[in-house]
Amino acid sequence: MNAEAMAVRARALLEHTTNPLASLMREVKDVINFGQGDPDLDTPPHIIKAGQEALEQGYTHYTPIKGLSELRAAIARKLAVDNGITVDPGQEVIVTSGAMEALFSVVQTLLDKGDQLLVPDPYFHGYLTAALMAEAEIVPIPVHEKDGFVLQPEAVESRITPRSKALLIINPIMPASGVYSREALQRLAAIAHKYNLIVITDELYEKILFNGATHTSIASLPGMTDCTITIQGFSKAYCMTGWRVGYAAGPKDWIDGVEAVKHALSICTPAVSQKAALAALEGPQDFITESVAIYDERRHLIMDRLERLGISYSSWDSGHTVLANIQRSGLSAVEFAERLLREAHVYASPGTVFGEGGEGYIRISLLLPQPKLGIALDGLERVWRSVT
Repeated sequence: MNAEAMAVRARALLEHTTNPLASLMREVKDVINFGQGDPDLDTPPHIIKAGQEALEQGYTHYTPIKGLSELRAAIARKLAVDNGITVDPGQEVIVTSGAMEALFSVVQTLLDKGDQLLVPDPYFHGYLTAALMAEAEIVPIPVHEKDGFVLQPEAVESRITPRSKALLIINPIMPASGVYSREALQRLAAIAHKYNLIVITDELYEKILFNGATHTSIASLPGMTDCTITIQGFSKAYCMTGWRVGYAAGPKDWIDGVEAVKHALSICTPAVSQKAALAALEGPQDFITESVAIYDERRHLIMDRLERLGISYSSWDSGHTVLANIQRSGLSAVEFAERLLREAHVYASPGTVFGEGGEGYIRISLLLPQPKLGIALDGLERVWRSVT
């Protein structure tokens, strides 16, 4: 009776979002998580202090649903300076409980039953969750290592149907590690205009850039402001995952819809977290430069080992994770990840957690201090040499 009593949508979520290695992870002792997405660096002290002061000042109550006006104003300034996007902070910005709530609320606002959301495959599984809850359909568009996992316009166009309503762009790319060029975005923008598609752009990793890479927001391109909703947050750049602050920016009517959905979910983003986010935007930004330098050292350790082992990957120009190509092992993504977990006590996410396009890959992360990172790489090397 218990399982049958669950709604179909909940059973679908369990079916599609369960990690195939979850039970094994509970059995294996002393696992090193080589696939984690939570930064191991701490939130900068000035941000923590701002949160503490906010508590002392009584920021323990509801705020406006869209967020504190001073934070929305700071977000609007940030978008103008960093992204070339002009928004009205009073009507076109909403603060959410993490980027995850933003993406969920955006999908619930924009998609109806049967509508299609075009997504690059592999993709962040949160979009599948949101689409299932909206009874919308995910249309995966394969992206490939040889193209840097960048969406190709002809692949997008070949999968458009009369039910296609929105196109998802994750830029910088996740779970892979690339960045869209301005030219690539212009080609996708042309398709969005041609087929009257809404563009949802997830730009959470915009500050985690390497190799001199630069980030362009598609909403800043000519004619894209009115058909794009941009999702951002504080978790990755400022190591604020536990504070749960994100935001969405876009046309007023859409943001009003997101506000209605958010009110049903959480009423408002915690006041203390909003004050901390304000300090993140208005305070010193050198933490980002320093943390990216730390990440870059770790990135080179991983890349050097992968190259020594003959494991290919796309260019690692952004983000905390990379998709490592394990096809030469002859094992599936889950099989390889299972052997890594059993034999080396190292967990790396099977690429198929991120869609069928992740088959043949594991996602590995640089969010480990160097001693643990070295142990994880040694474990990967032992398993790789045993199967190739």
